[in-house]
Amino acid sequence: MKGNATARAVLESSGDALSGRSVLNLTDGTSAEARAVAEWGRDQGAQYLHGQIMTIAPGIGGAETVIFYGGSHAVFNHFHPTLQLIGGRGTLISADPGVPALYGMAVHGTMWGALNGFLHAAALLSSEGIEVQRFLDDARPVRCRTPGVLPDDRRRGRPW
Repeated sequence: MKGNATARAVLESSGDALSGRSVLNLTDGTSAEARAVAEWGRDQGAQYLHGQIMTIAPGIGGAETVIFYGGSHAVFNHFHPTLQLIGGRGTLISADPGVPALYGMAVHGTMWGALNGFLHAAALLSSEGIEVQRFLDDARPVRCRTPGVLPDDRRRGRPW
């Protein structure tokens, strides 16, 4: 058992103790699983907040650590100072506790897509005897602009 299933099993073992309490779930899993745990918690009388951690273990507690939260606005606001100790860039992104998992998948999809694109390029260059470091040096001005192709706001006339 892992992720949200483990969180739910632990919560179920608490009996009636959840009523009137706040629950923070930082386990990984799907949006549907997070929503199911949240619904179950609310049925027990608890307020629920789900967090998607966007760092590896050594990054926990860092000022720049991003955690996406979804669920109870009241819980997020009440515990915000404590939540910042876990990750300084924690943000409540939705009242829907399933949205943080989607954000996590979107970040990872973008990150892994870029990495796989680079690995493909490195293999292509290497197959022709071109040193990848040379490419990195020669293409630096273009590579530095690459993040600029990703949309960053609506003011640039983009539909999103």
